[in-house]
Amino acid sequence: MKIIDISWPITKDTTTYKNKNNIKITKTFSKNKARASQITISTHTGTHIDAPSHFLKTGKTIDKLNLKTINGKCRVIHIKNTNKITIENLQNKNIKKAEIILLKTKNSNIKPDAKFKKEFTYLTKEAAQFLIKKKIKAIGI
Repeated sequence: MKIIDISWPITKDTTTYKNKNNIKITKTFSKNKARASQITISTHTGTHIDAPSHFLKTGKTIDKLNLKTINGKCRVIHIKNTNKITIENLQNKNIKKAEIILLKTKNSNIKPDAKFKKEFTYLTKEAAQFLIKKKIKAIGI
């Protein structure tokens, strides 16, 4: 299986939620000839995973998620010219149980250092419930 990393690199200029510019990267080289680095970021920096705890009071935090649920063979579905992904956008896509679905949207054209825009593409609650009923493994936008 070919692995394709679609995540953005983390740099001091990476897009941050609401342009908070909260990325701190520190690199030091000690007198013992060892490099140490420290990265401090928000959980909503660049490409990221929203853990169930982001939306659900009793949802799992990111450190409790099984990585097998977000890794594996996936199917890319093109959703064009909308910020709001609805059931209507998904119903005729033949989505099957246990699939990992990546939605290619106009977000795919955003550069990693672009300013945050509040008109980002999102999944409606009804579309999310539709995918839950389909018992997909994961969804990515």
